[in-house]
Amino acid sequence: MAIKIHPEISVEDLYQIGLSRQEWSADPEALDRVEISYHRLLQQLEQPEARIYGIHTHYGYNVAETVVADAWPSHQEALLQYLKVGVGEPLEESIVRRALCLQAYKISLGYSGIHPSTYLALLRLSEGETLPEVPCFGSLGASGDLIPMAHATAPLFAKDSPRGPRDVIGLVNTNAMMASLAIDCWSKTWLFYRESHMLWLLHASALGWQNYGQQQEGWQARSSLRKFRSIWMKEIALTQKSLSPHRGPHPLVPTDLPAQERYSIRCAPQILQDLGENLLFAAAKIREEALGLADNPVVLENSMWHGGHFYTAGLATAADLMNDAVNRLADMIDRQILLLVTVDSNHGLPSNLSLHAGDHVKGLHQLASALLQRMKAHQAPARTLSFSCESNNQDVVPASMNALLQLKDLLELALHLSRIGSFIGERAWRLRHDLPIPESLQLNAWQQHQSAMSWQRGDFYLPFASSGSLSLLGEMAGKFC
Repeated sequence: MAIKIHPEISVEDLYQIGLSRQEWSADPEALDRVEISYHRLLQQLEQPEARIYGIHTHYGYNVAETVVADAWPSHQEALLQYLKVGVGEPLEESIVRRALCLQAYKISLGYSGIHPSTYLALLRLSEGETLPEVPCFGSLGASGDLIPMAHATAPLFAKDSPRGPRDVIGLVNTNAMMASLAIDCWSKTWLFYRESHMLWLLHASALGWQNYGQQQEGWQARSSLRKFRSIWMKEIALTQKSLSPHRGPHPLVPTDLPAQERYSIRCAPQILQDLGENLLFAAAKIREEALGLADNPVVLENSMWHGGHFYTAGLATAADLMNDAVNRLADMIDRQILLLVTVDSNHGLPSNLSLHAGDHVKGLHQLASALLQRMKAHQAPARTLSFSCESNNQDVVPASMNALLQLKDLLELALHLSRIGSFIGERAWRLRHDLPIPESLQLNAWQQHQSAMSWQRGDFYLPFASSGSLSLLGEMAGKFC
């Protein structure tokens, strides 16, 4: 069954687009809009005073240079040729496929003047068995995805010349590739955020904090509870319930538990709530960019409008919010790990959770610190990457593609840190609750444990978590995004 992109689609559903081949069918109304837009472009070209960017002019800084309008076939081919210069590792096929699907949707809005047959060819390309390789480096974010989309759409013109005067520029003057990458990053950031909830409760329980009920009442007593917070509290309750049946008969309850725990445990609800709301805001920004028109100029009923719809400020903001969330969550998890392995703060557990001389987690704690150091090196916000580019034509750039690529690398580090948090957390939790340590949580099984968690699988490895607990935050994403 074909997935249809529509104005109300959630970021979670947008993420699913691209994970597998989709059977696209040309929506008759969409095709009608494309045809109307194309004929409006031709009518504009017939006007004696017409001066349309990219048809009567060169590109960017060279906009003052005039081009003979009838030369548009060679002019479009030259544009594609000079943009196919990207370098770097190729983007994942799912990102490229999703970008092609998003671009088809944008063209179907009926403002780009693309030839109808080119639109249909784009639909076929998006559902094809093989896709072109798209290098990751090339986008500044100011004029959209010029270089990556040139690589992505080149097969459309491999055998035939462009069919219309805007067929190339209308495909590359877009934010579709960055929006697709942002959707991918948001989904992984949300998974890491969801995992951080469960790791916090696991780590708190491992430290000996059994009486969650009173703490919940305290959190709920905050005066400004919103719907998001009430759903978040249900997530806590479900995760606690999933922990309870696994507790041993003789838990190691500390006798000297302090009145209040360190901030990484006690203030986790405030951290998680704040970051959750930021991530939902980031999702709204991504949806707006992914589904909105991103072209220049825009074909209106009786005129052409030259503007900056391709400028991806919203994606840069979303990338920064996600980057901040991942780093703050990582910092919280690292502090919690420190509490668990240190005898001064773990309330009676063995130092470094040692089982015997050769089996402890000191090395994993050092690994977590090394990962956190590397993650902090990725914290620069997108605005710090901006400088005047392209002969000063793009004098303010959002740097959204590089911010997203930075986030993409950051998320891979976060996945490793989450593996450490789950390994150490469950080991400490079992020691606290007088349960045997299975082979899977002994040090020689670390490599198998860390390979059990995967972005591609769509979830994390927490064997005690209930299906209800795992699904509830995903439900939130659908409601709020």
